[in-house]
Amino acid sequence: MIIEVRLDQIQTHPLLQVRSDNVLSVTERDQKESDLQKQHERLLTVIQAGSYIDPIQVIRTAPENTEEFLVFDGHHRLLAYQELKQPSDTIKVELLGHSLQDALKLGYTVNATHGAALRDKERTHACFRSLLFCHDEIPTKDLQVHGIGERLAQKLKQAAKMLKSEADVYPNDNADQILKKIQAWTRAEIKRQKEGITNGKPTFLRDEHLIPSYRYVLDRKPANVEEPEGVRLARMIDQMKVYVQNDPDLFRKAIKRLSREYDLKIRVSNSITSDRVNIDERSYDEEEF
Repeated sequence: MIIEVRLDQIQTHPLLQVRSDNVLSVTERDQKESDLQKQHERLLTVIQAGSYIDPIQVIRTAPENTEEFLVFDGHHRLLAYQELKQPSDTIKVELLGHSLQDALKLGYTVNATHGAALRDKERTHACFRSLLFCHDEIPTKDLQVHGIGERLAQKLKQAAKMLKSEADVYPNDNADQILKKIQAWTRAEIKRQKEGITNGKPTFLRDEHLIPSYRYVLDRKPANVEEPEGVRLARMIDQMKVYVQNDPDLFRKAIKRLSREYDLKIRVSNSITSDRVNIDERSYDEEEF
């Protein structure tokens, strides 16, 4: 839907900017900066001439907010408008029906057919980020349409699945929760690997948001020391809580089936009181459970 909004109603969100200097070499950064400057000059000329350019694509900052918008695709077009127009001036934008979570999932699709194209490394990392913020799965063919080979797509999906599992990303986590968990994972990895600097660059590649490269996730040196039992137990309990909260009856049935299959001797009642799972605490030793 095409609507008209004031420039001062349009904001940017750092996670919706898929370009990343951190994944590029110095030479690639310099070339990218030159390309973007040329693009900016072209945009200024086109806008001043009153010629048509594709509308900036935006999403609402929140479903109930009708006055503020976030750029999904068109960050450099916005910069050109801001240089030539007043904050109160209006421009035409394309309003998308995406939530922030949807937009992050589709981040790899931006700049695919217009503007200054992403570098291959940027496109690869953008796809990896989209997979991390996606609760379902992006089909391989969709990644291929945007320049990702089949083999690379499979590696990206494998790395995303591995990272989300290790960072305890749950299916009902929102974008902020996912980012915080991945950032915590990254900080723990930096500390664990005792990161150094090689040729002026960190040996642990990650972007401006502390999202690691897919290569690091797949190729990193494994931990030498197993996590303490208390840490692993706390993680398991946190994972189980999600299922208890979402569907306590199904969780109770799962516990009963696991108890039978593995002879855990856990007795589970046939009813739920006050939406809580009733497990007979006298039937097992807490430490063994």
